[in-house]
Amino acid sequence: MKPIVAPGAAVLLGGVGVAALYCRQWARLAGLCIGFLPVFSMALHNWVYGHVFVLFSTNLDYPSVLVMPPSAYVAALHELTQLNFGGQNLARLGTNMASWLTGPSELPWRPYTPLVLVLVPLHAASVVIVVYVTFWGRTFDPWLRLIGASALAQHVVALFYTAATARYHFLTWLLTMLVVMVWFKRVGIGLLERRYPVLSSRFAVHPWSRWLASGLKRLQKVSA
Repeated sequence: MKPIVAPGAAVLLGGVGVAALYCRQWARLAGLCIGFLPVFSMALHNWVYGHVFVLFSTNLDYPSVLVMPPSAYVAALHELTQLNFGGQNLARLGTNMASWLTGPSELPWRPYTPLVLVLVPLHAASVVIVVYVTFWGRTFDPWLRLIGASALAQHVVALFYTAATARYHFLTWLLTMLVVMVWFKRVGIGLLERRYPVLSSRFAVHPWSRWLASGLKRLQKVSA
């Protein structure tokens, strides 16, 4: 796995570790630490074979991977204040943001492409939902909010590292989808039913909806 998933893993492991400390689950905390130890084998590999101490890899600052370093954001902000909307750094920022919001589809960013016009606002709304669940969703399970925090940490990574390579961010959107699906089940369906009652009732009795519900029940029985 790429080192760029480290922030999300750090949030998850850190949250679990704090919870174990709070609940005084010392055995669980010890098991968590022991299970994490093999991660350092990467640094050991680099020390033995490369004779340098590198925790993950040395390509984290390659221009083809780190397409928007903090200095590029400062330069883009300067171009914006100068009303230089055709600036190089501002264009890089726009391209990376657009690639980020197309999600894991691996579709190239082309404005006015029908599918892209659907995916960009859909993914933007998904990120907003994750932010809401993580910071203000007190009625949601704390573990779900921790998963949301991990997803947000990975979204921050996408703001700096190339979002055009979708496989770098599969974990990000997987965790995002998980949080959004829980929110949709607990909150979203109720909102749709109140705002669009007729459409919701038609959708509920549609043959495709019944077929999907039946398939999910069978899958639940098999997995149980």
